[in-house]
Amino acid sequence: MYDLGEQFRVDYTKGIPDSSCVFQGQNYRITILSEQLIRLEFSQEGKFEDRPTELVWNRRFPKPNFQVNEDQFILEISTTNFKLSYVKGKHFDGGKFNPTKNLKIYLNGTDKVWYFNHPEIRNYGASDAMEENTTGKIKFTKGLYSIDGFVSIDDTKSNILLENGQTEARDTKSIDTYVFLYGRDFASCLRDYYTLTGYPALLPRYALGTWWSKNTAYDDASLKKLVDDFIDNDIPLSVLLLDKDWHKRVMEGKNHLKTGFTFDNDYFKAPAEMIKYLHAKGIRLGLNINPTEGIYPIEENYDKMIQYLPPNEKGVIPFNVYDPKFVDAYLKILIHPLDNLGVDFYFIDYNSSSEILNQLKYYHSFDMKRDNVRRPMMLGYNSSLAPHRYPVLYS
Repeated sequence: MYDLGEQFRVDYTKGIPDSSCVFQGQNYRITILSEQLIRLEFSQEGKFEDRPTELVWNRRFPKPNFQVNEDQFILEISTTNFKLSYVKGKHFDGGKFNPTKNLKIYLNGTDKVWYFNHPEIRNYGASDAMEENTTGKIKFTKGLYSIDGFVSIDDTKSNILLENGQTEARDTKSIDTYVFLYGRDFASCLRDYYTLTGYPALLPRYALGTWWSKNTAYDDASLKKLVDDFIDNDIPLSVLLLDKDWHKRVMEGKNHLKTGFTFDNDYFKAPAEMIKYLHAKGIRLGLNINPTEGIYPIEENYDKMIQYLPPNEKGVIPFNVYDPKFVDAYLKILIHPLDNLGVDFYFIDYNSSSEILNQLKYYHSFDMKRDNVRRPMMLGYNSSLAPHRYPVLYS
């Protein structure tokens, strides 16, 4: 297994719940995580998943209070929030979770009942669109909150996290669903969701100040003038985010590509001095990056990259976020030198595949933890998979 570094190590013990909260048969497993959160698994092969997934990082909840009534036919589990009733195994359709038939969860104090494949049409919804998306109506996806007081999250298609931080696909024939039954206690639902998926990162203080970003090809002189204008007008400035013209760029057809990791000397003669100047004024620097177009020969460290990764016939090193060797070389040979210059964070300017974007956010975030000097922060689009873990969201 490829070693990406200590900062990417995954703690597998957090994926394993309290054994006294697990009820398992040949093909089913039901786990009580809290008095309002339950995990439902079904597998024809009787194989169940204890490793963390891209979405679910922790199942080690404090043991909740619940009561169990079980015989050879029926399993009933009750908490203060819900009562689950399940007809087990061979006694009904092999035990496979069946809408309205063999599995129901009653929300206490209401007439609401959740069952497998419930349409959940009263969900308030959540938007993963950007404000710049002005064409047509904004599409809402399922959110945490519902008038019904419950919501289910399907984790079946979420990749498995390996111990070294890589991911691998899982068996999507199985069922792996988390059901939140919170009634009107929205705060407790959010707390359980964060415990399950990971809490939001604490923002560095500078991120709460004034940001400046403009699609302009700044250079040393114009950037210094911009800073001086803020100072002369007594306007505080905390963050400067440079758009894609900060780096050398490749022209392909009639358009410039976004990819690039080497400062363009036509604009910035001494990047380290420029960054040192900004820091002296109390200003942090962010850079726009997009590695998904590949690594081109214009990069200062291209020769180092091709020692580890073969280029294609055009001399371009193809992007592959699922190749640990690419991820390792990309971070160490392209990103770390920018870090060493003093770059504070990055805007991952990519929004075509939520799966790839989530991987990029994951690797960049954990890579920033390697020296325990910076709080992990980036700017990025909504990857729709626990986006709260990777601030700040671009809109």
